[in-house]
Amino acid sequence: MKFKGTVVKGLGKASRVMSTSAVRKVLHTNLHEEVFPGTFNVLVDIDPDMFDQPYYEGFDVEQRAFYRLRVVSPKEANVWLYRRPASKMSPRVLELISRHNLHEYLGVGAGSTIELEYEGAWTKTERADFINSRKWFQSFGFLPKDKIRTDSNYVLNMLDLGNVWNKTVLDVGGHYGFHSIALWERGAVCTMVEKNRDSVDTAKHIMRSFVPADVNIIRGDFRKQQLPKSDVVLYLSVHHQIDPTYENLPQTLDFLAKSVGSVFCFEDIIPFGGAGNADGFHHELELRFSDVKYLGKYSHAIRGTRHIWKCYK
Repeated sequence: MKFKGTVVKGLGKASRVMSTSAVRKVLHTNLHEEVFPGTFNVLVDIDPDMFDQPYYEGFDVEQRAFYRLRVVSPKEANVWLYRRPASKMSPRVLELISRHNLHEYLGVGAGSTIELEYEGAWTKTERADFINSRKWFQSFGFLPKDKIRTDSNYVLNMLDLGNVWNKTVLDVGGHYGFHSIALWERGAVCTMVEKNRDSVDTAKHIMRSFVPADVNIIRGDFRKQQLPKSDVVLYLSVHHQIDPTYENLPQTLDFLAKSVGSVFCFEDIIPFGGAGNADGFHHELELRFSDVKYLGKYSHAIRGTRHIWKCYK
């Protein structure tokens, strides 16, 4: 549901509360991101009781509940609705929090009109229907065992990225967003680029109704995008899908290397009897990165052997 509201000034109490170490610690633990110490207040003409239940069942800070919303315009931003029963604000004033200083990020002030979107929590039946309507190539924790085809954590554990709190991550060809969500849960600031519309729609549903992750999603061919410079760039099991002969791998690596701030992670498949070889991949990576570590391989029952590298700028 989309609705509009008017930006209004607050009373100043929320910024003082959110600046305390105890509250910030709880927010870090549950929201998995550094939150700007203050609220962004919006007066709306809707029933505030429409918000049915908070994400992270049981999560509260001094009886405060949190709901995921999205600012649609003047600029897109994922935000949290911060509900406190003892607030002296009108119940029609939504107190929003975000990793951003929203006044500056959105370029708005008191009196400005913005548009928001809220998608309520799904019922168990709606969740089951959604899960059954998709093919799952990434093993999210909310999936039943019979839907899990691979161990997505296996590659992530091999990469051993360590502490990623507040580090920027670019997930190229992120599919349904498993790696972006997993690293966001560790505190990373993630951007995912994915061309396939169905994959993007699925990722958005997951992030709104299963794991309320704050991941920036860019839909389109990554080769035609101006990609952000990022501490960590993931290019995991993507290239064989867009270039089965690997003829254009050198040009693709040249393009992606421009976005690498520190670490580049590469995984791809050597098909049974197909193109590409591990030595050739390793050589191309060594031409572009100062330190290239081959992490190993594992077998894929249908599509050959997958090899994984971790490279340092």
